Amino acid sequence: LFAPTTPYCDVPLSRKLYDVEKAKALLDEASWMMDEKLGYRSKEGKTLSLRLYFNANNAQEKAISEYIQSNLKEVGVELKIIGEEKQTFLDRQKSGDFDLQYALSWGTPYDPQSFVSSWRMAAHGDHQAQLGLEKKAWLDAQIQAILIEPSHEKRTKMYAEILSYIHDANVYVPLSYARTKAVFTPKLKGVSFNPSQYEIPFEKMFFE
Repeated sequence: LFAPTTPYCDVPLSRKLYDVEKAKALLDEASWMMDEKLGYRSKEGKTLSLRLYFNANNAQEKAISEYIQSNLKEVGVELKIIGEEKQTFLDRQKSGDFDLQYALSWGTPYDPQSFVSSWRMAAHGDHQAQLGLEKKAWLDAQIQAILIEPSHEKRTKMYAEILSYIHDANVYVPLSYARTKAVFTPKLKGVSFNPSQYEIPFEKMFFE
């Protein structure tokens, strides 16, 4: 979920590998059987269909959605990809009316503490996605405790516990690390990045 260079996040977690045959076997085991006429799996007359919403103004999210759609079709899962105006997309995160949604962590200096803290707030998509967890109450209480724990050693252990739990519960499907990009004319010099993506060092830029 976080880069291992993020504070408290260098946790040894098992890798989740791309395994089409295993995915098919698990779906068969769950009685979602392939309907050759339909081209997708079904059970008790219901098609195995999911909805993935994305910000329609984000070309990258659309491209990734199409890849995911293709991958899921390979194992017999229908994925409906739906682009929405950004505010509608964000409102849907708050309401929890989705099967799959894109989400980004907040980056330096907010990861992991501020980002995981937001998981407790009903207005965040992360909270909505975690509502079905068996230990959701424990998770929220653990996060609350981390924020006021003075011991670095204890915080490290507590972060390892919540990150391991979230990883094993498969709430998130990590796809990629996001990159911050800058497009500028060659005449502009001194273009650089601060540690935080939310702070642009204009004071370092100049024209020759």
